[in-house]
Amino acid sequence: MTALAITVSGVALMAGKTGYGVVSDRIGNYRTNWLFGVILLIGLTLCCAMGNRLPLMFAAMCAYGIGLGLTTVGLTAWVGDWSREDQYDDNTRRFQLG
Repeated sequence: MTALAITVSGVALMAGKTGYGVVSDRIGNYRTNWLFGVILLIGLTLCCAMGNRLPLMFAAMCAYGIGLGLTTVGLTAWVGDWSREDQYDDNTRRFQLG
């Protein structure tokens, strides 16, 4: 069951990365960060509260995986908002390293 839950999280992460880009194009980076941050927080809260309940485990992993789009795609979006064009590559590397 643990391996299946991790797989569910990975599939949700793929959807979250794509969804982050689509939502960011429509409503902007600032609001998208809040939206995906809340989804990530919900996923982490569910992970802490799931105990031995399998349906809650899969819901937690779905929310967590979708929310992780913030930590992967969101970092490069932040760099794009906060950096000059000539510093984009260096700052992207720094953000991802951090």
